[in-house]
Amino acid sequence: MHPSAWPDGKWSVVREAVIIRDGHRCTYCGIASGPFDVDHIKPRSRGGKNSAQNLTTACVHCNRQKGARTPEEWMGAR
Repeated sequence: MHPSAWPDGKWSVVREAVIIRDGHRCTYCGIASGPFDVDHIKPRSRGGKNSAQNLTTACVHCNRQKGARTPEEWMGAR
């Protein structure tokens, strides 16, 4: 299920918890100024789950560049 289809309010709670857990920083580049997305480390399109272990804080720039790749694939292509 896509996060936008979760019951009202649940995704916003998960999103905020992930951002707090990650110290309000992009886990890819370290920027702390946001805005932030919550990224699926293993993309959902490739079998990734909506679990906390598969979610991480990413700045909008990093999240858009990473796309549907794993962090290893994305970093290797840079």
